Amino acid sequence: MDAMVRPIETVMDDGDRKTVVTLRPVPQAADIARTFIEHRMLVEGRPDLVDDATLIASEFITNAYVHVPAAEFFKLMLCWNAGSPLIEVWDPSWALPRPRTLADGDGFLLSTSGKGLFIVSRLAQSWGSRRIPKMKGGGKIVWARLPKNEEE
Repeated sequence: MDAMVRPIETVMDDGDRKTVVTLRPVPQAADIARTFIEHRMLVEGRPDLVDDATLIASEFITNAYVHVPAAEFFKLMLCWNAGSPLIEVWDPSWALPRPRTLADGDGFLLSTSGKGLFIVSRLAQSWGSRRIPKMKGGGKIVWARLPKNEEE
């Protein structure tokens, strides 16, 4: 059986340090993502962001798992840009997420699913998604930026 997680790699991307974990689309992927993000936040001295960051990563990985079931793998990336953590998840689909909002009415309020990106929008300083050109591997990245450490 293939491993659920491929080795972690740290790369420099335009001067930013980016740690990448490749995850298989298995039910445990969100748990693995939370553990990875919690560890990195603590290592980087940001225990204040553990709860928000782990929830965001879990939501992004869960969405990829649910909405891109044929994917062979997903990539969870944590980038540090001038003290401001950026969480990214890549998946092979070009379909961008459409967050539901309170404007969706009772369907949103009474639903037991579909609130994750709404929660992400409240926790993150900013968030979004972008398509990746086919020449660079295709797919999309969903991202969320967390606040910079004001003590730096």
